[in-house]
Amino acid sequence: MIKKLALGLMALALPFFFFLEVWSVYSYNKLADDIQSLEKTQDEWLEANNKVITGIELFSSPSRIEKIAREQLHLEKIEPSQIMKIRFRKGDR
Repeated sequence: MIKKLALGLMALALPFFFFLEVWSVYSYNKLADDIQSLEKTQDEWLEANNKVITGIELFSSPSRIEKIAREQLHLEKIEPSQIMKIRFRKGDR
């Protein structure tokens, strides 16, 4: 009687364990796909970030700013002797 009960439980447990195995493989594959997708997205963001940093470096270069100041704003460099310092006394403000 106990042998038949144990055999019956094992017979019922086998499909359950098979289902658990299939489910764990499915879950693993889904997680692997999710990780791959996230890594691809991360690579795309890193590439875009590098392009933005390169653009910022290009637009903020001193030679570019000087060229814009000269050509578009018609500014010129002045000599230190042309600088006038203005000082205020504390009571004049």
